[in-house]
Amino acid sequence: MKRIIICLILGFISSTLSFAQDETCVIKGVVCDQKKERIPYANVFFKDGKLEGQLTNEKGEFEIKTAICGKRKLMVSRLGYENKIIDLQLSTSQLSTLEIILKEEPVELKGVTVTASSFSSKEEDAGIAINKMDVVTTPGAAADVFQSIKALPGLTPVSEGAELFVRGGNPYETSTLLDQASLNHPYHNESHYGGLFGVIDPSVIKDIYFSSGGFSAKYGNALSGVLDIKTEDWVEKSQMDVNVNIAGFAFNSAFPLYNHKMAVRFSGRKSTSDLLFQVNRIRYDFLSIPTSQDGTFNLSWKYSTNGKIRFFVLGGDDQQSLKVDLPSYSQELGTNSKNVLYNLQLIDILPSHILTKISLSSSRYSQAWRYGIWEYENKESTEKLRWDNELSYGKEDFLNFGMEINRESFSFKGIFPEDSTDFSSDAKQKVIEDKNEVNYLGGYTENQIHLSEKLFLKAGIRGDYQSLSRSFSLDERYSLGVSVSPRDVIRISWGTFHQHPRSQHLDREYGNPKLKASKAYHAVIGWEREWDRKALRIETYYKKYEKLPLDDTLINYSNQGYGYAGGVDFIFKANLSSKISGWVTYSFIQTKRKELDFTQLFTTRYDIPHNLNLVGKVKLGISYEVGINYRFCTGQPFTPVVGSYYDSTQVVWKPVYGDINAERFPHYNRLDARLTKIFSIHPDVFSLFYLEILNILDIPNIMDYSYSSDYSKREKVLSYFSKRCMVFGVGVNF
Repeated sequence: MKRIIICLILGFISSTLSFAQDETCVIKGVVCDQKKERIPYANVFFKDGKLEGQLTNEKGEFEIKTAICGKRKLMVSRLGYENKIIDLQLSTSQLSTLEIILKEEPVELKGVTVTASSFSSKEEDAGIAINKMDVVTTPGAAADVFQSIKALPGLTPVSEGAELFVRGGNPYETSTLLDQASLNHPYHNESHYGGLFGVIDPSVIKDIYFSSGGFSAKYGNALSGVLDIKTEDWVEKSQMDVNVNIAGFAFNSAFPLYNHKMAVRFSGRKSTSDLLFQVNRIRYDFLSIPTSQDGTFNLSWKYSTNGKIRFFVLGGDDQQSLKVDLPSYSQELGTNSKNVLYNLQLIDILPSHILTKISLSSSRYSQAWRYGIWEYENKESTEKLRWDNELSYGKEDFLNFGMEINRESFSFKGIFPEDSTDFSSDAKQKVIEDKNEVNYLGGYTENQIHLSEKLFLKAGIRGDYQSLSRSFSLDERYSLGVSVSPRDVIRISWGTFHQHPRSQHLDREYGNPKLKASKAYHAVIGWEREWDRKALRIETYYKKYEKLPLDDTLINYSNQGYGYAGGVDFIFKANLSSKISGWVTYSFIQTKRKELDFTQLFTTRYDIPHNLNLVGKVKLGISYEVGINYRFCTGQPFTPVVGSYYDSTQVVWKPVYGDINAERFPHYNRLDARLTKIFSIHPDVFSLFYLEILNILDIPNIMDYSYSSDYSKREKVLSYFSKRCMVFGVGVNF
């Protein structure tokens, strides 16, 4: 799971070296930073002709032999530094010796970014960048995209799972896109507590854009947030890396084809907890250990200078079973799910200088669970056509426009007890079964204009249509960016956002096919300062919800629900030196809702008032790095059981509940640490060893409470990482 660290820290390496037959030119030298300190494991290779090269050794030295002399282009790269291309004239009669100086990549913002509440791996997309190195080296995140993003402000830590609860919203209110395609179930082992990790292998990720509010009209069908992921496609030379740790193994490979006009990438991962539990002496009531596996395939073809066609496949599945004790019943709970996505994408520049992207995608998802005689299975499918265009007509002015067509199908079948508190084998049953299909059509246009040297305005409009209820929604969105000084930027975003009802809420028998889209108003204002490789951002926001689904005795669901969320987000990110870096985030939130079966305005389970994250990384010498990640947050709200009574008809004790979410779990505290060592075992082969300790202070954080059969006693249900857990492994890249 963590082998992408190798790729990101050291970049691409050559898989073949050229050995001279008759004539040989030799080039050697050292790679340094601006302070003349040697840079180990930098990637040095010829960019033209045959791709030849190697990594610098621990002293920053390299020596390359090539049979192709004359004019050559040498490229030098290292994560954290700007790439450098050098024009050379090689000759067999003389030895070329070089001292190559690399500049550190700046953290500072380039220009004025208009949209508030955004983070990206591209600095032109957001003021404060999150890069792939942040994803894979954040201690405790297990090199998982979603777990790493949860360290950003605006994310509410409702559970230890990977699901994204954004500024008072539930995970379904955040849209996840993968190369324009919708990924509606981006997690493994989805459950009430959330999926533990994502299905997206970080080694295939190229760019990440995340917004926690006020996002552009390009993104629809999302009330709270957007995660837009672009995958790697092109590769200049062959590469492969393998990672093995006590929680599983993974591999990733890429190579060019057809005279570098085509490229192939594929990856695979398998995770199993058996050895992990044994090494750490962890005991859970699993009857079958949780396992998951996923893989990707990516074929790219450059059919012209600017044109490219890509075919991408993502597939994964997971399974687990454990003993679950309920007050009225004790039995095995088994779950499994399958997930597959196919995406065909075309990218080109039209004669009118319009960058166009077209995606045709299809996805399938199924999940099943069984608890004794009770069972449930649902299947979902999505077909989608998306077309995005960008026309640049100035240095930083552009017009975006596009459209999308979706068809979603949903079917489910389940056997449930009539009384939700009685799961005994002789309880009365009810069978629920149905299927549905709904079509969506959406379109948008958005214009960013340069009002002055220091002032930008982005204005967009978006329309969406839903076939079942025949409803149409129209959203207006605006963002304003003002550069008040060379270091300070103020951003303001506001507008409306709609999201279509979930498929089960549109069911003909158990839902309401005429249910309309939920609506939210966003207002965000933020200030950002950047100086001396440091960046600070403070934002305050308010969200007003309308037309949320609410239980209705006559029509099952109505659009009478409402709510609000408001708070402050803070992030400070800094590179204090070439060896010390990190960031600290803090979020404050208050949120309440009236929705579904909660018929009065209540404090939601997403109401975690205080959330603090502290991430620090220190380089020790030239090959060691130590990192820590400390997390603190207010305990999650829950509805307490205040009593019970005996139902002689059903021969079972039943709970008496107190006020909704009137109590909270204890505060959450967790400290993770990570040690990484990079070493070279050959000029073309290098390795990485890592040791990660989760919950190093062994704090027993609580995820839930369980109750005795008569509800007179309750016991703590500890979180996934409630005990100290050690993970170690090794990765090899060649």
